[in-house]
Amino acid sequence: QPPPELSTKAVLPFQDIVSALEDRLRPLVQAELSVLVDVLHRPELLFPENTDARRKCESGGFICKLIKHTKQLLEENEEKLCIKVLQTLREMMTKDRGYGEKLISIDELDNAE
Repeated sequence: QPPPELSTKAVLPFQDIVSALEDRLRPLVQAELSVLVDVLHRPELLFPENTDARRKCESGGFICKLIKHTKQLLEENEEKLCIKVLQTLREMMTKDRGYGEKLISIDELDNAE
């Protein structure tokens, strides 16, 4: 087995590479999360005006589908992904941008397509 100082010398360059990559990629990850939050807040803006898709999103259809999908993830034992989705939604709720006026009841979720 090689001496510990040799192992440390072999690992240090890789740690520097990982740190450099993290620094370069951090702004891209933050931008991606920002776009995701914007889409989750106003999904209807992804669709042209006067289309069924836009009307469904405006009436809460998108968020209903997201919640149903999250519930399905939990039922399929995809707990880590389910938790990540719920954490993202919780963070969005704490950073309300005035889009919180559309609250969806559990009964509406069960009846939504």
